[in-house]
Amino acid sequence: MPYHLDDTHPFFRRSVSDCQRRNKRRAADSDVQAIYPLLKRGQIAGGRLVKRVESWEMYKIRIADSSTNKGKSSGYRLIYALNRPEKRVVLLFLYHKKDLADVDVDALLQETRSYLEERENTNNETS
Repeated sequence: MPYHLDDTHPFFRRSVSDCQRRNKRRAADSDVQAIYPLLKRGQIAGGRLVKRVESWEMYKIRIADSSTNKGKSSGYRLIYALNRPEKRVVLLFLYHKKDLADVDVDALLQETRSYLEERENTNNETS
């Protein structure tokens, strides 16, 4: 059964816009969309981060920047959350290695926790 992919997280959408705005030649959105089929199949991509939010596992994957010829090592970093029991993937944050060497995982986890709780409350109200 395929996984549900959620790329509507406001933090994620904002980070994609920031990547595109910083350097107009970058096709951040299309570069990220290239890995959607992999994530929808539930295949784990990237390295697992130590921190978790309840049943959500956090991963960081390297993605090549198609506007350069430097490969994944100099490209984008995508942080996403995977919930295996519910078969859901939520894209959380995108950044370019050139722009940001590392990300504050604790702040991202707090943002993610709030987002997931809000989504859960919305789903419970509609059920």
